[in-house]
This record gives sequence, C-alpha cells and structure tokens, in this order.
Amino acid sequence: MKIKFLLPVCGFVLIITALAAGNIFAPPRPLSANDLLLSWLIFPGRFFVPEPNPPTGAANDLALNPELVRLHNRFRSFARKKTPGEIRIFCLGGSTTQGWPFQHLLSYPDFLNLELKDVLPSRRIKVINAGILSSDSESDLPLFKELLRYQPDIILVYEGRNEPLDASLHQGWRANLLSINLWLLRRFILYRYLRYWICPAVPFDHAYETRAWAWKDWGHNWWERSSMMARGPLLKNLARMVTLARQSRCRVMLITQVGDPADPSENWLTPLNNSIKKLAVEQNAPVIDAAQAFDSYRRGLGTIFLHHIWHPDVGGYFLISQTALHALARNGKIAPAKDWRWGREKSEIGYLQELPFMPRSLAAAYDHLRDAYLSLKLPPATSAALARFCTTRSRALKHEGWAAMLRRD
Repeated sequence: MKIKFLLPVCGFVLIITALAAGNIFAPPRPLSANDLLLSWLIFPGRFFVPEPNPPTGAANDLALNPELVRLHNRFRSFARKKTPGEIRIFCLGGSTTQGWPFQHLLSYPDFLNLELKDVLPSRRIKVINAGILSSDSESDLPLFKELLRYQPDIILVYEGRNEPLDASLHQGWRANLLSINLWLLRRFILYRYLRYWICPAVPFDHAYETRAWAWKDWGHNWWERSSMMARGPLLKNLARMVTLARQSRCRVMLITQVGDPADPSENWLTPLNNSIKKLAVEQNAPVIDAAQAFDSYRRGLGTIFLHHIWHPDVGGYFLISQTALHALARNGKIAPAKDWRWGREKSEIGYLQELPFMPRSLAAAYDHLRDAYLSLKLPPATSAALARFCTTRSRALKHEGWAAMLRRD
C-alpha cells in the first residue's frame, strides 16, 4: 500500500526536480503576451516595483512593472512617499481606466489630473492610473491592497464590465486547470519551452482561444449565466475594498459602468449599476455616476462611445473625467467648495492640447482602431461604416490638427 502511494509521489518529485533544473541550464524564454495577460488576471503580481534607476525619476521612485508595459500600459512612475500637502488619487479598473484604445496617449485619469490642477491651483494633486487590460474585481483586489501602501487619499474604482468575461477564469474545473498551467509557466523555464513547442504561441489576442475554452462548460447562454454569477463576487470585492480603504483612512469612490446608449445588448449594465449604487449606499461610499452622464449626454457633439468595441471615444473619456471631477467637488474631501475655481476649467480641446502628444499621434490611434474594426466579425456594411469613421477622423486630425475634434463625425 505504501509503495502504491510512494510511486506517484516520487514521480511528481522527479518531474518537479527536472523542471527546476531547467531553470539553471535552459536559457530564459519570456511568456507569450496571452499567457502573461492570463497570469496577471489569475495570479496578480506586483503592480509598481522599485527600480534603482528609473528612467523618469529619482532613485526612490516606484515604477510600473515592466510586465504591464508589455500588456500595453504606458510607463509611469511616482514618488515612494508623498510630499507634504500632496493629495494622491489612484484610479483602479480595467481597460476603460487604462484608456484603451488610446492608452498610450490619454485616459480619463490623464484628463482628471489636468482638470484638478486647473480648478484647484492651490492644491498639490497627483492622479495615478492603475488600470490594467481585462482586469476584474477579483484580480484587482490584491492590487487594491498594494495601492493602500502608497498613501492614497482617494481611490476611484471602475469595476463591473469585465466580471462576466472573466468569470470562467475564476470558477470551475477548467479555471483550476488553467491556474495549474499558468503556475508551471510562471516558475519553470523548461515547462515553458515544452508548452510553446507543443502549442506554439500565437499573436496577442487577449487570450481569446483560452477564454473560449474556459467558457465551454457555461453553455450557449454563457453570457447570461456568467453575468448573474459574477455579480455576487463583484459586490463582495467592492465591499472589501471600501472596508480596507476605511481602515487606511482612504476614501473609495465607485464609478458606474458606461455603455453604448444605441446598443440594446448593453442593457445588462443597468441592473449591474443599480447593484453598485445600492452597495455604495450600504457602505456609505460616494458614487460617480458616469453611466447617467452618458445616458443624458445630448450636446450634439457626436460619438462618445465606440460602437462594437465597448469603450469610450476620446469625448467619452473626457466626460468620465468631468463627472469624476464634479463628484469629487461635491464629496468635499479634497477641498471646500469655496476653493474650487471653476472659471479656470478648459474644454476637451484645451486639455488635449496640454497632453504631451501631437494630433498625428491620435490619428495613428484611430488608424489602429480601424484595423481592429475590420478584424471583427461584423456585417460588411457595419464594418465598412465603422472603418470609414476611423479613417475620416484620422485624416481630419492629420490635416486640421486639434480643430478636427470640434467636428464630430
């Protein structure tokens, strides 16, 4: 009986020993971008890591983990310790917080940082973007705990849209197998070589094939099932964030999820946002109702949302920042009402001109977005119309500069 028990144990030990020996003799091989993304969603690592000589700051700066730069985050760093009187705001969430598909150029935290400097000129305020592509409340909870070490005064939390997409990565036997696979990939170079020899790495596609495999047990109505099953863990994680922040003398503000007002399939966000607002009341946490701002937006400036891509356009990101700005003012934690200089607030164009990039850089982002539209499995007429929108916006930016943003196509 003991021999039957010892044989598999010895076999397991020998396999692990062989894999560990590969770490000594095998040359390094990086994870594919798809596996790197999955590893961050399932086994979140450190977000900011100290670097001895960061490229853009002093030796005591904390810099973005290079792995996240590979996942299309813009490099950023911030001081390990706040300066006296500094107000530090972190923005937590997925790709909408990150600013996709414009994340290398702008995001709502970028706009918010500039707006706060204008309307509160007597305050030293630093807004730091902690958004990660495809993240959800389960993968962001460890990150939230880490951010609390860096003396935040406020953390803006935008969570919910990715919960149904990522539910299969956190629940079920397939999720367990995926966790084992990623654990081995993370730790053993030899296993990494074997894996990519048997299943060659494919170009970055947000790990679509692996996600599709993980969704198989959820059936044809996987979206409906995952939406319902994910709401409980989301609300639990949000409540945990509020509690942890309160213990650290930090304020959490929850942001409702924005959607495409013209797309009926986005209706699932309404009950989700109602649940977030109900939780906020129960937890005495302020709400930034970005969803309501999008629903009531009637200024005639055209698109604020990118159809079929499920992300805001540039104008939409600016609208989220404006909504957050006014919610911060009503909350009163940063400064009393008398200190806010609203007459100094600029337009979207004014803040675009302050960001460190040229109109041609934004034009290139629309060119990439056009390619993304063409790669989607949409009706030919729809795909052509969306690609034409991106081409028109790109050409206008190249020829008219920032004035092109005054005319919404």
